[in-house]
Amino acid sequence: MNHLSDHTLRDAGTTSTNAEGERADQDPVPSHAFRAMALLDVRGLTVTTTRQVTPDRTEMPRVTEVSRVALTLMQGESLALVGEAGSGMTATALAIAGLLPLDKTVTNGSILFNGQELVGLKRRAQARLLGANIGYLPPDLLGSLDPTRTILSQLATPLRRRLGLDRPAARERALKALARVGLDNSDVVALSYPGDLSPVVVQRVAVAAALSFDPELLIATIPADPAHARPLADLLRLVRALQSKHQFALILVTDDVGIAAECCERIAVLQAGRIVEQGAVDELFAYPQHPHTQRMLDARQPYGFGPEDLAARTGADVLEVVALHSMGASAYYHDAGALAG
Repeated sequence: MNHLSDHTLRDAGTTSTNAEGERADQDPVPSHAFRAMALLDVRGLTVTTTRQVTPDRTEMPRVTEVSRVALTLMQGESLALVGEAGSGMTATALAIAGLLPLDKTVTNGSILFNGQELVGLKRRAQARLLGANIGYLPPDLLGSLDPTRTILSQLATPLRRRLGLDRPAARERALKALARVGLDNSDVVALSYPGDLSPVVVQRVAVAAALSFDPELLIATIPADPAHARPLADLLRLVRALQSKHQFALILVTDDVGIAAECCERIAVLQAGRIVEQGAVDELFAYPQHPHTQRMLDARQPYGFGPEDLAARTGADVLEVVALHSMGASAYYHDAGALAG
């Protein structure tokens, strides 16, 4: 367990002196022992773009994308980071996952995960955490898969490398991960290539990959997509059912509070790199305190599971069929409410 240096604690705990008073992202920092009781405790997180030089040797100024963000997550809890483009929600999530691009860096603050300080952790140590303890579901699910490799290869190879499993054990675990997300004929899906699968099966394969290590925390980025409301609702249902059943913690990154409300207990609203408001979903919807929160609520899309949607999925024995076009086969998957263990 790493202990934080004194200057980190002082910086992370500094309170605001501006006209707005103390903000939601500037809570005083409790003791290290108290913070370690949470699965995740973020204090004073600041993410800045690194200094860049243009081809004509002009130095571009640094930009602060995340400023003094604070949040806490217990085991099994769910929290949504909601904001518009440039709000800092994505940079916050990527900083926690250890996936910040090379032009961005954590310049201040603390990220404590299971009592271990992640800020300043070497890339190799970050890579060990990612997958094994922290799963990540990217916004482009099809783009996250290699079109030249089978699904089995893409799930089993990381399991062999990080857990030291032999081929049969890695294959068995990969098939179990596919069954967990409701894909009945996991053998057929495992031998397929991403291009052979329909979008809804790709969704489930990507979720299976993110959860194949049984992580304690899943970070999922799910942007609003009104043009594909039904597949999106299916993905939300899947994530919600898996989180409820397996009790991993969930951080959902989205630009729509309607999506956040479908999956999460709490919501943190970000604007210009800061958390302007956070609280329980019911409270935030009923009594928004910040004007930006009200604007986000007014702009939300109707992604709820209405009576007509639920009626179409009554009964755990209802199966849906998704064609695997190039193989002439079919992949069947159960409703998310009847997922495998």
